[in-house]
Amino acid sequence: MKNNRTKKAFSKFSKRNTHKRRGKEKAAAELMRAIAETGVGTDSLKLISSHDRGRRGRVSDKMRRDEILARGVFSSSRSGFGFVTLEEGYDKDIFIPEDKTGGALEGDLVEIIYHVYNDRYGVEKTEGRVIKIVEYGRKTVIGTVSEDLRFRYSKKRSSTKFILIPDDNKFSVTLVIRETSGAEVGDKVEAFVDRSGKYPPECEVIRNFGKTDSKEANYEAILAECEIPVDFSKEELAEAAFFAALPLSDDGRVRCDKDVIFTIDGIGAKDLDDAVSLKKLKGGIWQLGVHIADVSYYVKERTHLDRAVMARGTSVYFTDKVVPMLPPSLSNGACSLNPGEDKYALSAIINLSGEGDILSCRVEPTVIRSRVRGVYSEVNDLFSGTASMEIKSKYKEVLPSLMRMRELYLILKQRSEKRGALELETSEAEILLSESGEPVDIVKRERGDAEKLIEQFMILANETVAEYL
Repeated sequence: MKNNRTKKAFSKFSKRNTHKRRGKEKAAAELMRAIAETGVGTDSLKLISSHDRGRRGRVSDKMRRDEILARGVFSSSRSGFGFVTLEEGYDKDIFIPEDKTGGALEGDLVEIIYHVYNDRYGVEKTEGRVIKIVEYGRKTVIGTVSEDLRFRYSKKRSSTKFILIPDDNKFSVTLVIRETSGAEVGDKVEAFVDRSGKYPPECEVIRNFGKTDSKEANYEAILAECEIPVDFSKEELAEAAFFAALPLSDDGRVRCDKDVIFTIDGIGAKDLDDAVSLKKLKGGIWQLGVHIADVSYYVKERTHLDRAVMARGTSVYFTDKVVPMLPPSLSNGACSLNPGEDKYALSAIINLSGEGDILSCRVEPTVIRSRVRGVYSEVNDLFSGTASMEIKSKYKEVLPSLMRMRELYLILKQRSEKRGALELETSEAEILLSESGEPVDIVKRERGDAEKLIEQFMILANETVAEYL
């Protein structure tokens, strides 16, 4: 009985193999016929069964003669595969198949073996495999706590098991949460990733931002993901408060409080750090003043405040809030060019001909006083003649200067066009919020002459100051 079964199984196996062999022979005959039709003469031809000799051509972990050992930074995808940007050598990224990543995650410094080959169409391609993770790139990850449904329906379960779904689409691994630290399903959290154990790695929640659908939780998560510092130390706050409280002095500065100086920004601007002025001198010469808040006076080199500013580099703007580069006593106080207040500034005084050609430029520390806190939409209404009596009254003191500025802007615009300057007309979205801060609409932001005027003046200031330096 046993022998009969063995014979029967062997018979089936033989038939199956015979079928495969006949299929290959038929494919080979078809290929030979196609080659013969091309008119290419061959004395002998060897057919090798392979699929592009790339992915399937490298199944062994041993390094071959045409392969190269290299190091680089791994970048993953949600689909599981990835690419490695090499430190040196080949100038293109190396493709890493999903099953050859070796457990590497986004940002890891890895050691790989790769090769370069041509596919069936003659296109040069690359493929490699990770053989060693040299240095972990990410120690924490931000995501949403979720319940592991596979664990829920398991008969062996004793308690609910949680997983972390990363916010970053490039993070291709779903992490098992070993310690929730009180976080619940639907919470946005930051977790420490333990890479020392099994794969996929486990993680521990170290920070809970709140419910993932709340605005505040997403604000905090974005700042943490980008490693943007939010809070200032006691020493930094104390230094900022001390310098902000110092009385202003004219020593070494030019007082420009008699000049008609004002700011023009969006209605939602959180800080006012630049202002403009314009005079018409004898001989038709324009004198444009671009005044920037003098932060350097308050932030002294190698102080606590200096290190805090260097760590940030810039303020970060959201739709309805800002994370300032400077403590509030400076960003909203001493370094904000609020109307009716004397402020330290660094001013570029630019003389231009009647045709808009630059004649001279000087840069000097000044004391200025803004007359009006201008708003783009209101200034555009003044230019178009549709402004209300309330707006006209607000800008009464600076209206003559505004009209001269528009005249100079049109001259500079024409000059730029003649020089072949690149004009980028891109659409920008504006998010409209309700009184409670919830988004209610998204509209296209319109750029009028007021926005373009300030843009043109700032470009001119950059150009002239660069030449001056």
